[in-house]
Amino acid sequence: WKRKEWARNFVVAKSKQHGIYVNASIAGRLAVGMAQTYVCAVWNCADGFLRELRKEHQALTGSEWTGDAKDKTRLRFALENIFTTEGKGILAVGPHRHALMEYCRLIRNRLAHPRSTSDDTVAEAYKSLCPHLAQIQSEYRLCNAPQPMARMTFEDAVLLSRVTKDVACVLNDKARPEDSHLLQAIDPKAFSHLNKLPRRRRAMVGVLCTRFGMDSAEASAIIDAGSLA
Repeated sequence: WKRKEWARNFVVAKSKQHGIYVNASIAGRLAVGMAQTYVCAVWNCADGFLRELRKEHQALTGSEWTGDAKDKTRLRFALENIFTTEGKGILAVGPHRHALMEYCRLIRNRLAHPRSTSDDTVAEAYKSLCPHLAQIQSEYRLCNAPQPMARMTFEDAVLLSRVTKDVACVLNDKARPEDSHLLQAIDPKAFSHLNKLPRRRRAMVGVLCTRFGMDSAEASAIIDAGSLA
């Protein structure tokens, strides 16, 4: 509180010095609002990843995800289809990470669609998150996050971004298609104009690296095993 008091007094003093009106009393509310906006932005990225994961996984494997329902979140839907059950998926990504992502999803819904999500619903989600606070703060080395919605800071957005990355990596590793499915993304005819084998091989490796985010060694092994080049 001493730091906040010092900041408030500093702003007031500088306002008088330079003749500029600054309402320092709302600085705290602005900071919370900005933190909530950052959390929403990060969650929208996570939501976009889950959409693309479903789309790409279905296209590569040729199998449709099942069990979609109006009241089912995208994260729950992904866990069920990648790990066969939601429970197995939660254990794989970590109950603490799952609880945090569900909490932030509800915050996003509360801000974007206030009629569909109440403050009580968000508060209940935070209450469910509380048993995981010690593990989250220890694992991610953040002392002041996660916070209740009304006291959010920039650290909450940082935490969500790191948790989202970890969850995405678990989902990506588990949902990785077979090499034969990845090879289907390569059309040998598209490289027929490259008459030298090394150039053709490099081009195919580049496609796998760019499209699927794999390193060149892994992509090269897949191309060589498929004898496409």
